Amino acid sequence: LRRAGIRRSVVRSHERILMVRILRLIGRRREERDILMDVKEGLTQIRARLVENGARRDTVKMVDMILERASLPAASGAQATSMLQLVRMLMRNSVSNSNEHVYNDLVKVEAQLEEKADEFRALRDEEERIANPKNPKPKKFYKAQKK
Repeated sequence: LRRAGIRRSVVRSHERILMVRILRLIGRRREERDILMDVKEGLTQIRARLVENGARRDTVKMVDMILERASLPAASGAQATSMLQLVRMLMRNSVSNSNEHVYNDLVKVEAQLEEKADEFRALRDEEERIANPKNPKPKKFYKAQKK
């Protein structure tokens, strides 16, 4: 941190902000929690993707640090809507803002997750279209049938 010219108090305050965001996710309604994923599980999956992509040590170290904080009893019920949300929260971390290599590693994971999400949405839309083949017909169609 000293080499980067960042004071420890600044880093700790940004880490606190990130943890507050994670802890806010705990207070959601029960119905919303059922569709949410566990933050620790999401962070371990993100870490695995980073290792798979050959990310730098700094990136993995930052995720490990956040994972360690998410393992505390106060954050035991923390939930997130998606891994994409977690990656974006990590990208706003002070470490990733100060180190472009860490940020780039996270951007790569974000791009992979967005690509998977787009594929999933397209597949879901296709299944929905097949399940509901009746599309509303325009008014012209019914007028032509009357004649």
